[in-house]
Amino acid sequence: MRRPLVPLGLSVLVASAPAAPVPTHLMPKADPLYFPTRVGAGWVYVTDTGKELRRGVTAVKDGDGGKVVTTADDTFGNADWLVSEKGLWMTGMAGRACDPPTLMLKLPHAAGATWQAAGCGGQKGAFAAHGPDEVEVPAGKFRAVRVEIEWNPNTKVTFWFAPGVGVVKNAGTIRMGLKSFTPGKE
Repeated sequence: MRRPLVPLGLSVLVASAPAAPVPTHLMPKADPLYFPTRVGAGWVYVTDTGKELRRGVTAVKDGDGGKVVTTADDTFGNADWLVSEKGLWMTGMAGRACDPPTLMLKLPHAAGATWQAAGCGGQKGAFAAHGPDEVEVPAGKFRAVRVEIEWNPNTKVTFWFAPGVGVVKNAGTIRMGLKSFTPGKE
């Protein structure tokens, strides 16, 4: 008894046919960036003394595997940041380059991750990532990654970074929470 080869031949043809492309809405999404990368993005923070601090993104350019973002405010001056899927680095502050850049947030986030980095002023820091935590600030509730830093000598500061927003809260010498955020222009 002979079996027809058509079903076998048809299955070989179907198996060797190219697969249809995966629709973009089903593609895995890249990890979120934890800092805005659009000119015009802006933050208003309120300190524990009630003072408001305004900061905004003034420039964005491509560089070093990510976006180089310049921010300005009237209290601390300009700061430069490298924003990528691998992390968030401070690359300059108050007109001085950070050499080497300071890794403020290592990505992808892993609770319990630790690293060492030098700050822009040359001090050494021990960094530890935690969370994400739910943080409530005047602007609302955010799910944010907490980074605790211990600078030598014995100065501690904690930052909470929310995807797409950046710092929503910090605790240390100056304590402040996000009052409002504007995402910036396309």
